[in-house]
Amino acid sequence: YYLSIKGVNSSGHGVWFAADSFTLYAGSSYTGRDTDYDRRQEVDPSVTIATTLPGGEINFSKSFGEPDSVGDITLTHDTGEVRVIDINSLGVVEEE
Repeated sequence: YYLSIKGVNSSGHGVWFAADSFTLYAGSSYTGRDTDYDRRQEVDPSVTIATTLPGGEINFSKSFGEPDSVGDITLTHDTGEVRVIDINSLGVVEEE
């Protein structure tokens, strides 16, 4: 969101989620991104990521930071603790 609003690399930005990691990228989609700007972050093996975002990704428009989709990101710990993060149509992130 922040990188898109600031126009870093003259591009929109997004996040792609996998079960064990997430990748911040520059571009209008994960498949169309510029891989030179990828920032991949693995999560602790005791945590699993699941999402309702289409394709497991969310993209924020250049300059405005508007998301192309809405949905939830669920983080589940091996202990059974669950955290749900909701992203709304304004790009606001809230923990449920």
